[in-house]
Amino acid sequence: MKNFKKIIIYYLISALLLSAALYSAPHAAAAQSIDLKCGAAVLADLDTGTILYSSNGDARMHPASLTKIMTAIVAIDAFQSGKAALGDTITLSPNLYSDIDGDASSLNFAEGERVSFEDLLYCAIMTSANEPCNAIAEYISGSISRFITDMNTMAASIGCTGTHFSNTHGLTDSENYSTAKDLALILRKAMSMPLFAKITATENYTVAATNMSAERPIKNTNNLIMEKSPYYYEYAKGGKTGYTDAAGFCLASAAQKGEVRLVSVILKARSVVLDDGTTQTQSFTETKRLFQWGFSNFSYRTVLSTMKIVSEVDVALGNGAKSVALRPAESIVLLVDNDADLSKIQYTVRLNVPEGETLKAPISEGQELGEADVMINGVSYGTVKLLANYSVELDKAKFISSQIQSTLQNGVVKLIIIAIILMFAAYIGFIILYNVNRRKKKKIQDELAKQKIEAIRAEENLTTGMTFEEIIKHQEISGHYRRK
Repeated sequence: MKNFKKIIIYYLISALLLSAALYSAPHAAAAQSIDLKCGAAVLADLDTGTILYSSNGDARMHPASLTKIMTAIVAIDAFQSGKAALGDTITLSPNLYSDIDGDASSLNFAEGERVSFEDLLYCAIMTSANEPCNAIAEYISGSISRFITDMNTMAASIGCTGTHFSNTHGLTDSENYSTAKDLALILRKAMSMPLFAKITATENYTVAATNMSAERPIKNTNNLIMEKSPYYYEYAKGGKTGYTDAAGFCLASAAQKGEVRLVSVILKARSVVLDDGTTQTQSFTETKRLFQWGFSNFSYRTVLSTMKIVSEVDVALGNGAKSVALRPAESIVLLVDNDADLSKIQYTVRLNVPEGETLKAPISEGQELGEADVMINGVSYGTVKLLANYSVELDKAKFISSQIQSTLQNGVVKLIIIAIILMFAAYIGFIILYNVNRRKKKKIQDELAKQKIEAIRAEENLTTGMTFEEIIKHQEISGHYRRK
């Protein structure tokens, strides 16, 4: 019995430990998981932003030079809107190194040096120099502080919820932080800008000679795109590296294989010495592994076709039809887990009618009637418009009846009807009262006439000794009175 109890306790403890391990494991949409050597990681669909993998994706962390991606976004946005030109020459101000440590990454630009806006962008994005970021900030927004405000405004506008910037370059500051998920959003925004995509995919570049320096040859710090690097990844399309002691090795990168385009963010990775004595920077190795995992486990699939009947809803006033079928306005092709069971697709339908009301005929085939949220295994894959699959004609008799009912239910009409009824009731009452008074008056007049006749009778009888009838008869005979 004691042994049996021990066995039971052993299995209970094992079950609890297994449950805890599963609960704390990184979220991954695919059937196969992946264990990454880093502090936080996110893999997302570059086109839709759908998160395919997340480990500590919402944790606030130091982004190091990944901050420069947002610096580039604000600067390139000014270029795209016509506020700045690539050929503009910028004279570097005394604020160039105002918040930069002496041993930070630099290309040794100097106060008073004249550099083109384009060259400063290449220096900040490709080789991760810090002082070009401050020069860009002053040129675009008039001051570094105003530019930082623009960075935070831009971050909020693209949906970042765990990000705040306090500088333009990413050197460690407690108020300069982000999350892996937010950085994936930021990189998606940057990669949508052709100029950023071009710069970040450039292996080597030469900064033109200035009034104070000869040409400066620079190379990209993202070894995934460098063909001669041991970290080279043929599908990599660009990205941004970062490193500080507090942030560790960071890399936000984009890759494309066939039609599938992904963004990856690796934060707080390490540099380790291998058994053969070589040094391995794990921000590159883990990014490459994460991309390979994504391309292996996800593919584009038609999760919803225009032939699919999403829902059938009631229709009022229809002629021979009480409902209408709804179909998607367009097919939905999404990047989903290869093992996803598309038969479990779910829809939340919203109709273009006020809540609590029903669709009403007439309805034309192809008419937009609402929209539906598409979900698979609890994961939202966006919204699709819903169209009527066929027409529903109006039943005129039902329509007239409904109009009458609707009119009768109208508050103003109700008041008018009540007023008419009250007026009619008052009129009837007046007629009844009038007839009652008229009968009373006639009765009184008849009574007075009777009393008058009786008085006349009495008076004539006293004078002539004849009754009233005798007097009348006498007058008829004598011709003085003729009864009509």
